[in-house]
Amino acid sequence: MGKRILGIVVLASLLAAPLVAFAAGGGKKNGAYVVGVSNSTFGNLWREKHIEETVAVANMYIKRGWLKSVVVQQAGPDVAVQIQRIRNMINQGVDMILINPASATGLAGVIEEAKEAGIPCIVMDAELVGADRKLALSVATDKFKEAYNSMKYAAQAIGGKGKVVLLLGIAGDQPTMKRHEGAKAVLKEFPNLELLTTAYANYNQSTAESVMGDLISTNPKIDAVFTIGSMGMGVLRAFEKAGRPLPAISGDPTYEFALYAKAQRDAGKKFAYACPANPPGIGGTAMHVAAYLLNGHTFKDGVLDDNGYLYPVKSMITPETLDKWLAYFKGQDPSTWISEVAGEDDIKKLFN
Repeated sequence: MGKRILGIVVLASLLAAPLVAFAAGGGKKNGAYVVGVSNSTFGNLWREKHIEETVAVANMYIKRGWLKSVVVQQAGPDVAVQIQRIRNMINQGVDMILINPASATGLAGVIEEAKEAGIPCIVMDAELVGADRKLALSVATDKFKEAYNSMKYAAQAIGGKGKVVLLLGIAGDQPTMKRHEGAKAVLKEFPNLELLTTAYANYNQSTAESVMGDLISTNPKIDAVFTIGSMGMGVLRAFEKAGRPLPAISGDPTYEFALYAKAQRDAGKKFAYACPANPPGIGGTAMHVAAYLLNGHTFKDGVLDDNGYLYPVKSMITPETLDKWLAYFKGQDPSTWISEVAGEDDIKKLFN
């Protein structure tokens, strides 16, 4: 990650931590809970902020005495590696595991192993699918609506017709699949949009620039690019290098993107964009939930939908809201993301 994150303890210190079964109305360890965090993909700015905000919330509860410590393990996109990392934490006896999964389906077996060992899991920033949803609580933002709302804006910006490229993140991971569903809903709603191709760029700007460069060279006209998260600036750089007009785009909710949009506006250039917040702070929200569950609180009726909690995010950078977000970002590093972590007052409302 390249940064020292306070509050992460050495795994060896957990070897003596006892196993506990999770149950509603628990809290029997009087705050002596160890939470494990298993992250998949890392090395991009979103994941770095994701872990920082997850740990920051954990540290708040450590100071309060609700938690004892937090352990973070990085796995990368390899499902087999993440399975092994999670097994390590099971063997070391953590009390709960928060997982940002490399696959929507590939971790079901090891999550079941944790459950059998009395260690509940929370899948964050993603949702388990199908029958697997019963294995663990999902805490995520609504990736379908995130994609649908921003991509619909881009579609409307080109009059509902034209040639479109769909650039997605990681093939097979649940957030990417949900965003793909949102994109397909927009394409269905606007039948005069022609989908040229669907490609993947692993939520990486350099990869997005390279992939988009290849697509530009083989497609003389691209009116819009449907993308999400951390790939929009890579797309725009590819269009600039090719000397092509900028497409309408669903892009990055970052200060860098906002500054770029301002530069286009100041130069009098036409540029349509919609950048929905995909908050790294969803990890902090999941940690809030973990602390409350471990300390004996139970969800109110109606909070969960099929064993999942979708945190409502509404923030989106558009030409109409640009000045608001420029003020929000002022003085921060260009790499800064729009982020949101649920406030504890809002978390309290979820629980009895």
